Amino acid sequence: MAIDVQRWLLFWAKVNKNGLVSAYRTDLGPCWLWTAGTKKNEGYGDFWDGNRTVGAHVQAYLWLKGVIPAKQTLDHLCRVRRCVHPSHLEAVTNKQNLLRGMGAAAIQARKTHCNYGHPLTGTNVRIVKRRDCDERVCRICHAAHCKDQRRRAALSAPASGQPSDACPECGDSVFHEKTCSRGSGQKGSA
Repeated sequence: MAIDVQRWLLFWAKVNKNGLVSAYRTDLGPCWLWTAGTKKNEGYGDFWDGNRTVGAHVQAYLWLKGVIPAKQTLDHLCRVRRCVHPSHLEAVTNKQNLLRGMGAAAIQARKTHCNYGHPLTGTNVRIVKRRDCDERVCRICHAAHCKDQRRRAALSAPASGQPSDACPECGDSVFHEKTCSRGSGQKGSA
């Protein structure tokens, strides 16, 4: 890749190489912070490469380390989105990048126990297929939830002998006077 010297100089004029050391990874040393424009609400630096707007961290990586492998993205090891230091960036799959992060999917994936302390391993974990991803469910908690739902349903059901809005003939949840084909259609008849 031929480097446009003017763009190279423009790029590095917008980088502070004396940035703070990331509290997340102090072993990496100081971040090189992008001081120019950033993507709205995301914090990643923007840079015009002459053809299109690219992430500033992507441009620095391309110039100093080379091509990003196909189907891979750059992960900020320092967790500082404005950092363009190539040694703070690693090419990984999108899944790896998401699971290393601090989002909900990553937090759930790192869990070893449910909210009530049951292990999320072996026969106690059930995988539920969702549209976007798979979800791990604690079987002990799920069984307790189902048992509680059945108990609540039984408590809310009308006591025998009490008038009900359910059809006494067919048991439909809505009384349908004069339309029930199974009996008299009279509300409250036995």
